[in-house]
Amino acid sequence: MFTQGKWCVTLGRGIAVGDRMLFHASVEFNDEAELEANANLIAAAPDMYEALKELREYFDLPQNRGIFTRWERKIDKALSKAEGRE
Repeated sequence: MFTQGKWCVTLGRGIAVGDRMLFHASVEFNDEAELEANANLIAAAPDMYEALKELREYFDLPQNRGIFTRWERKIDKALSKAEGRE
């Protein structure tokens, strides 16, 4: 679904997988810390996506059904957004 591999921040200005640039900041930020924080969040997205998928599968186990309803809705919404269904 998305580019496989370890996503990493490159010089605080973009996201790369190996030698392939996926994202490059094209806007000017006055705050370099904000730019780097945004890049770090984007770089962590694939790991967070996989963690949410695994957690959702855990919630679907028979012994867990109905216990985590509030969290299931939040996770489902985030996964839908990440998968382009929202």
